[in-house]
Amino acid sequence: MINEPSPGSHLDRKERQAMYIPTEITDIVTGAELTDKEIQDSVEMYQAYHDQADSPQRIGLYGEDLEKALRAQDSVLMEYEGKLGEKLFAPVLVPVKNLHWYNEDLLKKQFKGKDVWCYVHPPINEQNQQAVINALKEVVRAGDVVITDELSENTMTSLLFEKIALEAQIHVELMGYLDKTSRLDVYTGPVDFVGVKRVGAAPSVVETYKQMLQGGELTEEPQEGPALYDVITGADAERLWQIYESPFDKLSESNPIKQGFSKEEFLEILQDPAVFKLVNRVENKISTLMIIVEDFDKCPWFKAKYYKHNFSEYFNTKNILIFPGIVSDESMRGGAYSLNLMDLGMKVYQARGSNVLLTFECAEVSTEYIPGLVDFAINNSGLASVSGLEQPVSTVEFKALSLA
Repeated sequence: MINEPSPGSHLDRKERQAMYIPTEITDIVTGAELTDKEIQDSVEMYQAYHDQADSPQRIGLYGEDLEKALRAQDSVLMEYEGKLGEKLFAPVLVPVKNLHWYNEDLLKKQFKGKDVWCYVHPPINEQNQQAVINALKEVVRAGDVVITDELSENTMTSLLFEKIALEAQIHVELMGYLDKTSRLDVYTGPVDFVGVKRVGAAPSVVETYKQMLQGGELTEEPQEGPALYDVITGADAERLWQIYESPFDKLSESNPIKQGFSKEEFLEILQDPAVFKLVNRVENKISTLMIIVEDFDKCPWFKAKYYKHNFSEYFNTKNILIFPGIVSDESMRGGAYSLNLMDLGMKVYQARGSNVLLTFECAEVSTEYIPGLVDFAINNSGLASVSGLEQPVSTVEFKALSLA
């Protein structure tokens, strides 16, 4: 059976009973005008299908991109008949130009002069896969390119693409740029703090930090060294964007997915008190930024249900830390500022009185050094130990279909 996610054995009984994934295709359509109810039902169906995969990484569409794809006149949609005879839809092919996170500049370099579509993994099975195959072949035979993201631990998309290539003499390639194969790796590891024996409810990071300052356990110099912030605005925010933009642009050079936030998104994060920012200054000049997120809604490319089912003790007590980035001014490197920020972060989290689970995603460049840096910083801090960062727990790769 060609069925992208693995069976939902990790879901609890109620969730399995609630899932209804239709696979009876009635049509493949473009330019469909769906009602709000059809959009809502279709989003729920598509999400339920993808939630079956026991992986921390999402593939296909999620969030606003999913609803936009269902509404867009240039999306190719699959129409199903629902349990009660209602119409349900799932995107099959979406123009990459409509997808916010895809790196259109890189794809234009790789596939010069060609329109690029993204195959976004609709619910299919062995009986109805031919309709999808025909839709993909039609696009590629017209001279366009189809790309897709694929969980490396799941070979279903590979089998589908290989069948297309066999039938239609279409070329399948593992995507990359220059000498790098494009991929996204997720790392996950428990962090155990010295003197902390539990995982449980704990005060917020900001509350703990303020208490430590008041109690003299920490000191904060406004113009020198590390400090924790809940909100950053004004000139400091602009300075941080200057530091952030270039390194993350470089990380995006070989990956179809953008590796950083847009300026608008970045400034929103700096102003969001639920996202913790650690900032280092040298003679009042900001040198380094580290971001820590505890809310999966802020990083929707991570699948919250995976962590809920596999790390319930940490998830239910809000003790999972998503680590989306640490970056330094390229002209001020060499001062161990990143280690200073990580040391401050560990002191505050240790004082909360609960151990935590750390998770983060790396692209093909950053995966070569970020896990080692994090492992070294934590295990040599004298404050905590971490394990499990030697290998990623999940990997997404990218493939392309084009005329041979």
